Amino acid sequence: MSTPASSRQRPPLRRRIEAGLGRWALWVARRPHAVIAAVLLLTGLLLPGLGGLEIDTHPERFLQPDHPSRVSYTAFKRQFGLDDGIVVLLHTRDVFDADFLAWLRDVHEALEDRVPHLDEVTSLVNARSTRGEGDVLLVEDLMEDWPATPREIAAIRERAHASPTYRDLLLSSDDRYTSINVLLTAWTTSVGDDAALGGFDEAGPGGAPAPEAGFASGRDTTEAVLAVQAVLDERARPDVEVFMAGNPVMNVRLSKDMGENLTVFVSLSLVAVVIVLALLFRRASGVLLPVSIIVLTVLITFCVAGLSGRPLNVTVQILPTFLLAVSASAAIHVLVIFYQRFDAGAPASEATAAALGHSGLAIIMAGLTTAGGLMSFNAAGIEPVRDLGRFAPVGILIGLLLCLVLLPALLCALPLRRRPPRTHAGPGQISRWLLRAGDFAVSHPVGVVAATLAICALAGLGVAQLQYQHDPMSWFPEDDPMRVSTRVADEHMGGATSVEVVIDTGRDNGLHEPAFMRALAGFHESVPTIPIDEGGVRKTLSLADILREIHQALNENRREFYTIPDDRQLIAQELLLFENSGSDDMEDFVDSRFSKTRFTARMRWAPGTAYEAFLFEIQSLADATFPGARVEVTGLTPLIVTAVEEVRWGMIRSYVLALLIITPLMMILIGTLRGGLASMLPNLAPIFCVMGFMGLLGIPLDIFTMLIGSIAIGLAVDDTIHFMHVFYRRFGETGDTRTAVRDTLATTGNALLTTSIVLSSGFMVFAFASMQNLVLLGVLTSMAIILAFLADVIVAPALVTLATRGKSVAPATGEEEVLHEAS
Repeated sequence: MSTPASSRQRPPLRRRIEAGLGRWALWVARRPHAVIAAVLLLTGLLLPGLGGLEIDTHPERFLQPDHPSRVSYTAFKRQFGLDDGIVVLLHTRDVFDADFLAWLRDVHEALEDRVPHLDEVTSLVNARSTRGEGDVLLVEDLMEDWPATPREIAAIRERAHASPTYRDLLLSSDDRYTSINVLLTAWTTSVGDDAALGGFDEAGPGGAPAPEAGFASGRDTTEAVLAVQAVLDERARPDVEVFMAGNPVMNVRLSKDMGENLTVFVSLSLVAVVIVLALLFRRASGVLLPVSIIVLTVLITFCVAGLSGRPLNVTVQILPTFLLAVSASAAIHVLVIFYQRFDAGAPASEATAAALGHSGLAIIMAGLTTAGGLMSFNAAGIEPVRDLGRFAPVGILIGLLLCLVLLPALLCALPLRRRPPRTHAGPGQISRWLLRAGDFAVSHPVGVVAATLAICALAGLGVAQLQYQHDPMSWFPEDDPMRVSTRVADEHMGGATSVEVVIDTGRDNGLHEPAFMRALAGFHESVPTIPIDEGGVRKTLSLADILREIHQALNENRREFYTIPDDRQLIAQELLLFENSGSDDMEDFVDSRFSKTRFTARMRWAPGTAYEAFLFEIQSLADATFPGARVEVTGLTPLIVTAVEEVRWGMIRSYVLALLIITPLMMILIGTLRGGLASMLPNLAPIFCVMGFMGLLGIPLDIFTMLIGSIAIGLAVDDTIHFMHVFYRRFGETGDTRTAVRDTLATTGNALLTTSIVLSSGFMVFAFASMQNLVLLGVLTSMAIILAFLADVIVAPALVTLATRGKSVAPATGEEEVLHEAS
């Protein structure tokens, strides 16, 4: 046989690494208790990090702080406060029933008293009522003088119907729905009231910038939403249906579900792993040792996340299950070889050295490729995906270190019992199936590869039909209170979401110009005509509403004077009268210099992609309506649309980066360019098939389903690495492809099957989630893992058969020699 060929098939570097891992195992075996104590001490030092964990699902956190869209929204909040609040919708027989109005006042006052981080509560009780008495402008609460008689209630009803501002905002057209709008402060209370500046107080003395104040956190929002819910629960009555909508409510709900999911799904995944381990090893140590590695991996990772000071977002809820499955798989590959040697009579130290010499390099390469694939998430443009790119690789490397450090120490420190050898010879049923699959692939390599490519081509038809859509509301079941409340807001009020347009004239008192105010009033009429896929604009609000109310009130409350005055000085005087009336509503719409104003368009809830064309149209319309002014379209809806676009292109960058990271690592492991490239087919084909399946069933890509590709390739490549690593070792020893494939499947095939079951079971638990996004993520990722296993036992043998045709090799160093070198 030819020695050079052997050298090519099994480079000396690989042998040196394997021998080094064996020596490391023997070093640990001589001092296992010290190693265990060191790991536990380090874990204890990191434990305080758990106290720093925080979940924040606010869409604003999707973008980085310096992203232009977030910078624009931050400036909006500093000037005008939050654009989204807690919307309490009330459905009753007649809103103007005396008993209901008394109950409404009681609820309103309780909310004002008990909701923390509150800016203001607005309902029919304190809705702005602007009217004139002679030359006097009166701006007061609608029910400042409480209506006690049917005649007084009828007068209140008439005034409410006469106000265009109330319609679809505080009162439905049939008088059966009303709303209580709970607006929270944009600032955290921890900075003190003096720092929480907004509205007219945006500047400090001499026009200097206002002091920096922190924005309210997710914890502040949660406290407020829970307080609102408590008030409503305490005052529930059978003749009033209560619905809670708004972005704060959704954020709190998502955070609550995340917290519950972290506990439930980790528990379910752990149960699934325990069952698989018990069936595989049939001994207590085979269950307890991997579970110890799993628990410590997840614990240390979340300690590190807490110490980082970064709030966790929606995608991190899949992290524990992911780490659980990956760390269990690595431990399985070590334990399979260890128990084989240990049960055959080898001392624990030698069995550990043999296990690391056999599987250690493959485990390291698998960990590096998986971590590298997930690090590609850092190329994504939104923070929830980048969070996975930060913490998942850290967790994988922690699990890898624990498998190489703590697991060998535990194997040598614990009094393990040997299991009697099997009394019957020959492989089990599963091993026979694996060997038949390998024989078939070796005998028909061209047909197997051709069939794989044909299946991928068919899947391409589905991939071509994939569409991107980000709609958090669709994650909830149809009958979920969150979804029902949003539907009620859309159908009976002004809608569940909004867009803000900030118009800066660039000059002091620019808002006093009649031409500008007429243009703003005309903008009210034009914006609702812009089409949206899911429905149009339902309600518009701006300074023009206030000015027209004032002008009408000062002209004997006559309807025909609900217009914009033609005189600049008259506009200035009327606005000054309003300011001096005691109402602070003006602060919600203008800055202190009357150079800048906001325009609010309320609309139905729709997927983020449905608003893309609308935002372009409203920007174009605003630019044309206000020539010479600086116009910015902002608010949570544009922020979400921007995040959707960032996800789309960011995930494409992530996929490309993952391939650029993983492919070279596969080339290094296998030792050839052609072999490394060919080894990617079993990893990419399953993902392509799953994406095609999604396209054919009409399952859209969103922030969660787009993660499947990078997650699946990171997991699938682990099994491919173990197959290729053992195959090329055995091929270097025997020089025969069929023998090498059979030996690989006989020794590693069961471990590949077990790890695939562990991985797919870990993700399949998400099928029991209440939220549709997690169900899809779990089922589709499990499908990709199962397909990847089939590819590794059928397609991979066919590929190595084609890659090794015509090659002859001399026997190379085997496992016994590696163990001898380590000793």
